[in-house]
Amino acid sequence: MNTLEILLLLIGIIVTVVSFLLVAKSNQDTKDKNFNNMIVSDSNDKIIAKSIIEKKNEFEESIKDINDQYIEDTKKELNQTTNEKMIVIQEFADQLIDDIKNNKEEVFFLYQILNEKENTLRQSDISISTNVREQKTEYGQAEPLNAAKSNNIKASVKDDLKQEISYTEDSNESEFDIEDKKEKYKKIIGLYNQGNSITEISKTLSLGQGEVKLYIDINKKLVRRE
Repeated sequence: MNTLEILLLLIGIIVTVVSFLLVAKSNQDTKDKNFNNMIVSDSNDKIIAKSIIEKKNEFEESIKDINDQYIEDTKKELNQTTNEKMIVIQEFADQLIDDIKNNKEEVFFLYQILNEKENTLRQSDISISTNVREQKTEYGQAEPLNAAKSNNIKASVKDDLKQEISYTEDSNESEFDIEDKKEKYKKIIGLYNQGNSITEISKTLSLGQGEVKLYIDINKKLVRRE
């Protein structure tokens, strides 16, 4: 074996060893790189997982805050609605009490009218009976004209009483009719207090003298009660 062959053999051995070393180093670098990638990937996974947990906690906290705010708003709305309903109920109760007081006054007023009508009827019966007896005593019998007049008076007063009774028993009477009677009462008493006579008041308001006198008598009784 000459020198050239030995040299080529050595070069071949050296190249083989170097190639082996390079391959081994390359494999080691690849392993190290893969290991580092695994570490980095694991670290990224942990960061992502931590971020997800934080976002989840933030979301749950946000949901809790929204829920608490909704509950608080609902309570406030319910309290406001309750207060408004209580105010409406209180106003209705006050109005109802006022209506009851007004109705009591109106019933008392109508009762006075009815009582006066009844007294008028009784007085008319007594007066008519007395006149008839006196006329029979003086002349032996009552004149037909006076008897007819007496019967007309009795019939008129009885009709008025029946109408008033029907008026007080009618539960469906309109509020306008009651207010009309109260307004009529005020006008009659106002004119009477100004010094007008029953006849003058009757002509001014186009009312019957008996009705005018009835309202005036009721007013006198109310004044005496006060």
